[in-house]
This record gives sequence, C-alpha cells and structure tokens, in this order.
Amino acid sequence: MTLAIYTFPIETAVVDSDNLFSVTFDGRIGGSIDRKLYVRNDNSERWYSSITITSVDTGMPIASGGIEGWGWRLLEKDVAPTTEEWLVEDPGNTVSLTSNIGSATEGDTRTYLPFWVRITVPPRIQIQTLTDVVLRISATEGLVT
Repeated sequence: MTLAIYTFPIETAVVDSDNLFSVTFDGRIGGSIDRKLYVRNDNSERWYSSITITSVDTGMPIASGGIEGWGWRLLEKDVAPTTEEWLVEDPGNTVSLTSNIGSATEGDTRTYLPFWVRITVPPRIQIQTLTDVVLRISATEGLVT
C-alpha cells in the first residue's frame, strides 16, 4: 500500500475493503453529514506531491449531483468548513491538497493530511445501502533517495 485514506489520524483507522467509510441518514428528512478524513503515506521509501482526491460514482450518479438532492463535496481544511465554504464547491468536485507528504530525501509516514467530505441526501428516500461512491487518490509518486 502507499497513500491511503484514514477516518482518524491513527494507523489502524485505514479505510479499506475490511473497514469501509460509511455514514447513516434519516431518509425521512434527508440532510448533510460532514466528516473529517485524512490521507497518509505508509511507505517510507516513497514520497508524494500533487495529491488530489475525487469522489467517483461507480453506479448511480450520487456523488456528482447527477440525481437531484444527492452530492459529495470535498474540501481541504483542518477545521470544519462553514456552510458558505461548502456552497462554493460543486458536487463531485476534486480537492487538491496543498502539502506534499515526504520529500525526495525523506519518506514521511507520520503526517496525516486532513480533508473534509460533505455527503448530502434528499428527503423522503427509501431505506437502502449505497456503495456506489469511492474516493480516488491521485498523486505524483517519488522514490526517496
């Protein structure tokens, strides 16, 4: 593994096929839920720059806002974004992290770069489990020399 997403800034909180990132809504009223997540490098022989995160629809277009009332928005911040900051972002946006993880001379496995996700669902939806969204990390990878 190299770059991964974490629900808390600890090694055991990695998001993977055994530990999925999930949220629960009251479908009668809908609404938005904000969650802070982190990106971390777990390979001391690598470093990363130009890190971006995108919410990707793998089925129904819910992250991109393709179905009215649904959407996933991403922001890079250490503290919770304001409503005004969320409104600037379109559903399905890509967030570019401003920091690198590591450098050409050091593979940093201690840094957890924070970002936020806002998931919005419309009111009056049926009970369902949706697994149609993934968070995709892209980055430029370098070898530590």
